[in-house]
Amino acid sequence: MQLEVTEDTVILEGDRIADKQEKKGGMEISERIYGHFYRAIPLPEGAKVDQAKANFDNGVLEVTIPVEDPKEKRRQIPISSATPATSGTAEKAA
Repeated sequence: MQLEVTEDTVILEGDRIADKQEKKGGMEISERIYGHFYRAIPLPEGAKVDQAKANFDNGVLEVTIPVEDPKEKRRQIPISSATPATSGTAEKAA
């Protein structure tokens, strides 16, 4: 198994091989499963890939990559007008 981290993606690639044998009613059944796998998982903006860690324990791969809090990209813009501003409520028609 191979694990790579780029600035915006975690890539997991490898081969899986499984052998299964069972005996039933005087017959022996043997099954082999194999194949290549590839997964590319996108990372959120602000991921600190230089601090990535991986742990494989009891058949579970855990990948930890810290992500800094996103900065607010929103700001208020004052609106200027040539006419005086109203109170914000619509006037009723007579």
